[in-house]
Order: sequence, then structure tokens, then C-alpha cells
Amino acid sequence: MTLHFPSQLFTTTSVKKAAYRLSDRLTFDFSVRPEGVEVTLHPLKQMDLTQLERLGNRFKTEVLDNDLREQIGEETAQIRTAVLAYAFSKTGLQDNQ
Repeated sequence: MTLHFPSQLFTTTSVKKAAYRLSDRLTFDFSVRPEGVEVTLHPLKQMDLTQLERLGNRFKTEVLDNDLREQIGEETAQIRTAVLAYAFSKTGLQDNQ
């Protein structure tokens, strides 16, 4: 089974993270092109087409999940940094210098 993930929508990192999550059941061949990433799924054990399709759908869901996590991380990076800076400023660690 071969899946295509357009580069306008998904990062290569998101696809690789999803592959890692399913590496106990599948191996992968990656082909990275300017228009996107193409991934061929290979089951580690014998399975029927329905099982492979289920894993393919799970893989697509994992890619989407990883990509959204990256996007949310980028969007909230400044807030996260500010919260951590505030939290560490109240520890008194710098007062002892």
C-alpha cells in the first residue's frame, strides 16, 4: 500500500514520527519529493487486505495527529516560553548568585 502526503499539508517529520509509532507492525519505504512524501507500507507479518487498509488508515491518522501537534507547538511556543520564564523566576534560584 502506498500513501501520498502533500508537502503543503504535512511535514516529513510528521510522517516519520507516524511511521515510528507503527513500526512494530509495518516497515516503510519513503520517497521525498518537492510535492510531498510518498510512503509504501509493508506488513511485518502476513495480513489480509482489510487489516492492511486498517493500518493504512491508522497511519494517516497518526500523520495528521503529529502534524497538528507540531503546528500547535509552533503557535504556542511564545506562551509556553513566557509561562516557563515566569515559573522559574519565582524559584529563587537566581537570588543565590
